[in-house]
Amino acid sequence: MQLEKPCHFVLFVFFLSLLSINLGTVSTTRAGEALVKWKNSLARSTLLDFWSLDNLTYLCNWTAITCNAAGSVTEINLSGKELAGTLAKFDFSSFPNLNSFTVEDNYFRGPIPPAIGDLTQLQYLNLSCDLLHESVFNNLHNLQSLNLLGCISDDIRLLHNLKFLSIKGNFFEGSFPPNIFKLSKLTDLDLSYNKFSGSIPSDIKMLLDLESLYLDGNSFEGSFPPNILKLSKLRFLDLSSNNFSGSIPNDIKMLRNLIQLWLHSNSFEGAIPSSISLLGELRYLNLGHNHLNSSIPSDIGNLELQYLNLSSNQFTGPLPKIISNLTNLLVLGLNDNKFSGNIPSNFLKDTTFIDTIDFSNNNLSGNIPKEFSVHWNLECINLSGNCFTGEIPATICNATSLQILDLSNNGFSGALPHCLGNLADKMLSIDLGNIPLGLELMGKLGELCISFNNLTGNILFDIGNLKLLERLVLNSNQLTGVLPRTIYNLTNLKILCLKGNRFSGNIPRYIVFKIRKPWWFLRHIGGLKLMTTT
Repeated sequence: MQLEKPCHFVLFVFFLSLLSINLGTVSTTRAGEALVKWKNSLARSTLLDFWSLDNLTYLCNWTAITCNAAGSVTEINLSGKELAGTLAKFDFSSFPNLNSFTVEDNYFRGPIPPAIGDLTQLQYLNLSCDLLHESVFNNLHNLQSLNLLGCISDDIRLLHNLKFLSIKGNFFEGSFPPNIFKLSKLTDLDLSYNKFSGSIPSDIKMLLDLESLYLDGNSFEGSFPPNILKLSKLRFLDLSSNNFSGSIPNDIKMLRNLIQLWLHSNSFEGAIPSSISLLGELRYLNLGHNHLNSSIPSDIGNLELQYLNLSSNQFTGPLPKIISNLTNLLVLGLNDNKFSGNIPSNFLKDTTFIDTIDFSNNNLSGNIPKEFSVHWNLECINLSGNCFTGEIPATICNATSLQILDLSNNGFSGALPHCLGNLADKMLSIDLGNIPLGLELMGKLGELCISFNNLTGNILFDIGNLKLLERLVLNSNQLTGVLPRTIYNLTNLKILCLKGNRFSGNIPRYIVFKIRKPWWFLRHIGGLKLMTTT
């Protein structure tokens, strides 16, 4: 008997595995039949042609269907499929392991069947409010993620286990929805891009587990919400594009776990609090488009910032050398302020990963130091709208990844480095102080702006090789000579501005009809006479 027991056990496991396989097949068949039945109740759509009783074996490969290792449907994602109909024929009981259901951006109407409450594994729900009715949330006690489009129900307070809530991009008006404060387990809340107004209620402090709070793109107002400072777990905070005013509180240091802080496009004023340097985890800081002034705290150089935007404020004085300590910077925006003086010779020398530099529209002057812009991965350099003089250093060509270069509205003189022609494969837009030799190699260039300098000479005859050029702006220089006939080869040209130069000769009328805005073209001919015949 003792020898028979192992055999009995093996047979038991064998029959159990057969039963499991059989149950899995039954479950797959049932789910497939349910999907086909529901599809047949919808308006005809070729996107669901593969949903067929003839393809039940391949259910897990059907459009919008995801299965687990056992072949049971766990996810249905029909977002943006332009389907029309209802969920009345959808048999939720055929999907016992469904944990994600997404049907937003379609044309479904009517209520969600109460049977959705039987989906005990459902954790993620993303739908349009055209499907909601008052009791839809009654049984979804395990729901963890909810993305709503078109409304927010009072019954949302019943979702006690909800961790993620997004009603982003609707047109909700009024005050902050009070029922959200009942969701004490929320970790991520996104109310961005609505029309909410008023102040942030003090009850925001009840959401103690919040790690992400996105309130951007609304009309909230008042001072920096003090009770947000009690949300010590916050890692991502976005209050941008609202009507907040007053100063940035020194107690911002209480949010020690912040990784991203977006306060741009408000009316904050005064100084940047020095305590911001105590946010040791901070990587992204955007304070642009406010009314901040004073100096930039020297301790900010102790952070490990990757993104710093201080644009469109009222900062004055020389470029703060402390920024050079931010060796991990990828993006630096200091544009549209009142910074003055020279660019220090070793400024940003050690920020070897930086890819975007914008110092435009300040009062900076002097020469561009030879040590500037030596980083190979720089993609965008904008120094326009300053008072720079002298020649452009050849070291700018070390930025072999450069796509956008804007040096316009300065006082540059002399020849540009010929090596700029070697950047042909990457360059998309160039706004310089001269037309460099080798420009004809830049076949991918879409925009060429060479304006508001004291440039002389002719336009290169090879400019016609820039087949993808859409915008050519040469105004307010001292360019002379005849417009090269090769310019007529720029068949993609949409804007041509030549005013404020000393061109001579005639221009055929037919070129006007190649340009999308001929009225704009005619007003900015720049000394040329339009021929009356072709």
